[in-house]
Amino acid sequence: MKRCDDWLEHDGLHFDRGAMTFEELFFAIGSPRELLTATPDDDHACVGVADERGRWYLRFRLEWDDDGQGLMGFFDVTLLPELADQFHRGLNTQSLITEPSAAYFDRIRV
Repeated sequence: MKRCDDWLEHDGLHFDRGAMTFEELFFAIGSPRELLTATPDDDHACVGVADERGRWYLRFRLEWDDDGQGLMGFFDVTLLPELADQFHRGLNTQSLITEPSAAYFDRIRV
């Protein structure tokens, strides 16, 4: 898979950072400290991870709140439709927000 700095909400850019293994991804999301270390320092910039065949794309960000007392963040997953249906059924949750990927990226890109 590949890693990138996802600046779509920062300035609309996207930077390839090379290959990443699942082991490296699991380390990066293993704790709040690792999530903070992995997250770019620039405002509204995310970590992006995608499989080589373009079937899925994960982006996430973690940062301190305005008071510097708590952590806040988000993640999103973009999947091919056939994977999205399977993913949604597997989660069995009502809190999942779904929308077409083109609409999502048009909405977040500056």
